[in-house]
Amino acid sequence: MQQKKRIYTATSTNAHYLTDENAKKTIQSGLDRLIISIDGTTQDVYQQYRVGGQLDKVIEGARNIVRWKKELKSKKPFVVFQFLVVKPNEHQVEDVKKLASEMV
Repeated sequence: MQQKKRIYTATSTNAHYLTDENAKKTIQSGLDRLIISIDGTTQDVYQQYRVGGQLDKVIEGARNIVRWKKELKSKKPFVVFQFLVVKPNEHQVEDVKKLASEMV
């Protein structure tokens, strides 16, 4: 008989690979906390901090996670949208708050 070790698990991601299938698997994994980095609300600003990153993939991945969490009626993972404030994005703080509230 396997015992549960009650180990708290958390990770962070840029959400680029949270496809529909991967998002579902992530919710089913039992992960406790998932931090999704959203460091800009426009592609131009986002890529200044996340070089080579694609904001549309971040938003799509975040939406996939939120949708599967609701669909599977899962309390986990606790999803955190992380917005690192730097000079190029400091004017987008209110925009990212609005974006996050629209997702949940």
